[in-house]
Amino acid sequence: MATYDIQAYKGYFIAGHAYLQPTGTWQGCAEICIERPEDGAYARPLERVMSTSFYDNELRAVQAAHHQARQVIDGLGMNWAPFTAPGGLPSR
Repeated sequence: MATYDIQAYKGYFIAGHAYLQPTGTWQGCAEICIERPEDGAYARPLERVMSTSFYDNELRAVQAAHHQARQVIDGLGMNWAPFTAPGGLPSR
């Protein structure tokens, strides 16, 4: 797991990484989290999705898993926790 990519989407955080398979191809994994994870070892995902295909490129596998995670999030309600938590957003 060399690439670890975190993106925000509709109030959730998607932490994506890829696993090298014995065949030499990559499979992407995306974890949907309420809080921004520091790294994969400390992520507490609500959901975990894997790419449905294997890829020759690690980054492409991560992108595929992110795409699938967005589809799952589209079926969830908005997560307002990052915006309403004390200290979540700076105020003037």
